[in-house]
Amino acid sequence: MNAVVTEFDRFALTYQETCDLQKEIANDLLSPLQKHYKCVLDLGSGSGAVCHHFKGNYDAFIGIDASLSMCNLHPKGTNIAVIHGDFDEEKWDQGKIDTSLVDLITSASSLQWSKDPERLISRMQHSNADVAIAVFTSETFKDLHQMVGYDSFLPRAQRLSEYFTEGVWEI
Repeated sequence: MNAVVTEFDRFALTYQETCDLQKEIANDLLSPLQKHYKCVLDLGSGSGAVCHHFKGNYDAFIGIDASLSMCNLHPKGTNIAVIHGDFDEEKWDQGKIDTSLVDLITSASSLQWSKDPERLISRMQHSNADVAIAVFTSETFKDLHQMVGYDSFLPRAQRLSEYFTEGVWEI
């Protein structure tokens, strides 16, 4: 288990109280999406901000998160599947669900943790689904990093934008 997952597991209960920025990002990302979706796949679903946003405007919802503690906080239901797993894996759902039915792939503030963002973005581009993502980059906390004298560990926006080669992407 990597250090990031360990920290999300450790602070899952208090994260709910302090994740206002992530909730705002999810809302801004998803508000333009007004249609009803057959199946939403949320990569790095955490405690369910994306699921909460859609308020059931889907036939099925699949959340995948590497933190078991965060998965335990995610909403559950007959049409909601929460999978404890790594979205960098070859099969996002470990083969448990027919992902060919997915018509929206989303990730709000999670993809910066990907071990291979180029491959992950390519997989999204080659799916038949709409894609809505928000990613923290090295510019996100630039002032804070400069103030404390640390280099950002987050990916550079320019580098990420090079991965988006197909479709219409707003960066």
